[in-house]
Amino acid sequence: MPADERRDERAIREAARWYAALLPRASDADLLEQWRGWLAADPAHERAWQRVLAFSGRLEPLSGPVAAAVLARAGTRRGALRLLAGLGAGLAGSALALRGSAYAPHDGLLWTATGERHERVLPDGTRLALDAGTHAELRYDAQQRRLVLGAGALWIETGPDARPFFVDTPAGRLQPLGTRFVVRVLPQGRVRVAVSSHAVRVQPAGLDASSRVPAGSAMTFSAGASGLLTPSAGDEDVWRSGRLSVVDAPLADWVAVLAAYRPGYLGCAPAAAGLRVSGVYPLADTDAALELLVAAFPLRIERRTRYWTRIVSR
Repeated sequence: MPADERRDERAIREAARWYAALLPRASDADLLEQWRGWLAADPAHERAWQRVLAFSGRLEPLSGPVAAAVLARAGTRRGALRLLAGLGAGLAGSALALRGSAYAPHDGLLWTATGERHERVLPDGTRLALDAGTHAELRYDAQQRRLVLGAGALWIETGPDARPFFVDTPAGRLQPLGTRFVVRVLPQGRVRVAVSSHAVRVQPAGLDASSRVPAGSAMTFSAGASGLLTPSAGDEDVWRSGRLSVVDAPLADWVAVLAAYRPGYLGCAPAAAGLRVSGVYPLADTDAALELLVAAFPLRIERRTRYWTRIVSR
């Protein structure tokens, strides 16, 4: 067997195992960090992950544990393709019509892959938009409506319902108060919420006190620490139309957003991570975004391969 084919089959086996491990553990921050490291380590991992996501969408009518078991047993590319062919006719009519490889099975797991965005309306009328690289889980029951956001960003417009609505993040809990807002998971365990309508109550993990973020305001907080209330730029959801807009943001945060649109590794040197950057950048052309960045700020680009890019100070 050629070396490239062995590499692809090994990557698909690993991707299937990662998928099976992540499926029941949507909010495990440590596991998500390990998965991101595996994903960035090799371009073959990204390709394999895209294939597993596409295949998993065909398993939508199955329960979460069954889907995970099927994927884990797929083993090789040939095995995955055989399973896909066998399931194709029976599942095509009942699969959700989701764009790309965004995945939303009955157990509520929501995914978008690199460079993908997805929008949907939930049964309660809540509207969601998922940015690229987002991993979330729906947990609705008779008493409450709950979203668990593990990575990426969500734009949310809550629907009218008597049940309270919560968004759990690695840094704490949000309670929308009849509202429209954006929430994003940032590096170093931070979370940013920007509110465009009504208000959101923020409860950092480990604190008894909560803060109210009104319309037109934003807050970046972490576990055990409330952030300062600041004016929102008002365009924190422009990623929905394919743009990255930042105002006086740390370079590390800018990189985290763009990395979800670029295959392979995109990072920045620790010495440059805190540099404050601003501007509007195209998400569909990450090379152009990088060139605009280094033209405006004292930065340069290091490239080792097509799939390994780092931003450093000049």
